[in-house]
Parts: sequence; C-alpha cells; structure tokens
Amino acid sequence: MNLSKQWKIPHTEANTLEFRWSIFNVFNNTRFDAFSMQDEGDVSSTFGNYSQTLTNPRRMEFAAIYRF
Repeated sequence: MNLSKQWKIPHTEANTLEFRWSIFNVFNNTRFDAFSMQDEGDVSSTFGNYSQTLTNPRRMEFAAIYRF
C-alpha cells in the first residue's frame, strides 16, 4: 500500500510552492520468495532460510517544487 500527501502554498497569482511526501510500502510488509529457500539438508546452519524477498523495503520521498 502506498501513501502520498501534497501541500500547495500560493505565493502570488503565478507562483506557487508545492511540497510532496510519498511513502511506498507503508506497512513494510515482507513477502519471502519460496523458491529462494535453502533446502540443502547437509548444511544445518542454512536449512530453511530465505535469501530473497518479493517486496521492496519501505521507501519515502520528499519533494519541494517551485512553479513560476
């Protein structure tokens, strides 16, 4: 789930300042890749460990835009 918020501040009729804040993967959910699971029985320290995920970690972006 993504979330975005923006604020516009009018300066004059032709000039505005805009702030944006975007968050991707808001809840920071993790989906593991079942095909990356280590299933080698002879190495007990890595058995059942996942090495990859299907989702990206949470990312935030901030932006300030001045329009004239």
